[in-house]
Amino acid sequence: MRSLITPTSTLPFRLLLLLVQLVTFGQITTALPLSVPLPTTTMAQRDDTCRYSYPPPFTARINVFNRPDLQLKSTQTVSFSLPPEAHSCTLRVRFPPHWEVYDSSVEAGGPPLPMSIYAVDGPAAGALVGYARFAELPIGGEPTVINSFTCRETMTFRFELGGSGEVGFVTGDDPALGRGGIEMAWGC
Repeated sequence: MRSLITPTSTLPFRLLLLLVQLVTFGQITTALPLSVPLPTTTMAQRDDTCRYSYPPPFTARINVFNRPDLQLKSTQTVSFSLPPEAHSCTLRVRFPPHWEVYDSSVEAGGPPLPMSIYAVDGPAAGALVGYARFAELPIGGEPTVINSFTCRETMTFRFELGGSGEVGFVTGDDPALGRGGIEMAWGC
């Protein structure tokens, strides 16, 4: 005997289940069906076509702090210069193996501090464009996307700490470890 409920059930059956859920619980929760094929392209495979821009060498480190107890607060801006042919820009962070991220909260046994990223220029100037807890991002793993944008020849972002403490890491080119930290990938 064949079961009517299978992972590849037909659309009318799924609609019937949604209707039963609505009548029974007064709400509908939807999800992708199990039969939808997942993409097989990984970030590493797509990186083969990407080009990269990094902050200038004088921005060798992101170091942001917020110390209300001392009435001290710092933000940091990072700019990228892109060629006119740049398209499909993605602000992201990549920490190669052995890269270190300092987070005063983690050092004290607490949770990673949140950092907000704001657009400084362009059509969304002043807008919050991303958020990250850098100390919990993978070291030696895939890059983490902060946000994607329409490319401009100069793109500037401000990093601001959301909690009390300090977060810092090297960004750009480290002679011993390679390139890492904040990067702008484009043309992927």
